[in-house]
Amino acid sequence: MVKNVRIVLWRHAPTPANAAGTLQGQWDTEPGGSGLELGRVAAKQLVEMYGAPTAIFTSPLKRATATAQILADVAGVDDPIVEPGINQRSYGIWEGMHIDEVARRFPRELAVRDAGGDPDIPGWETGRFVGERVASALVSCTELVLAQISDDSPTSSPESAEFPAWVGGAAPVIVFVSHGSAIATGMRRLLGLPEEPQILGNLSHANWVELERLDGQWKVARYNYGPS
Repeated sequence: MVKNVRIVLWRHAPTPANAAGTLQGQWDTEPGGSGLELGRVAAKQLVEMYGAPTAIFTSPLKRATATAQILADVAGVDDPIVEPGINQRSYGIWEGMHIDEVARRFPRELAVRDAGGDPDIPGWETGRFVGERVASALVSCTELVLAQISDDSPTSSPESAEFPAWVGGAAPVIVFVSHGSAIATGMRRLLGLPEEPQILGNLSHANWVELERLDGQWKVARYNYGPS
């Protein structure tokens, strides 16, 4: 079975709610015209760098599925597969609120969130829970795709001509279209890092993280790469 792999964790294109400073969480919003255009620019860059993805998984939220579909169309591959495990964290009662309203009504709780903690508000998903959920989905989806490749290919060698071309070698590419907080917490869990947002920094909309697994070990190859 193929063991070495690279995965791309791609943050969705921006939405009007992002531009307005409204907290979304699992509130289901769609990217606007300029957001979709940025998504197309990023999708073209992804295909230029990695070739056609072996598989595309997406969060069930519209801003992610719309972004993922752009990549599928640009690359000419199958439609994205919806994976609930990489959904954005729930922001609980803050969803749909403007950040200024949150700051006015929940100053202490917002300070906890901004420091990387988990605010004590109804419905908030903790960093540990989201990290475990996302990391588990990344691993299980990756193993599923690699098992399918091994079943369909005459050889399990990562140098097989069956695999899409990568910069620096041949390997399957799996793209996960998700959300900033979900990607960050899932990455930290996957890499065995503490739950401290300052470790990795912000991931811009339509930008991505590239992780590679070599001999069973995950490492970061690129971070916050893309058009933003």
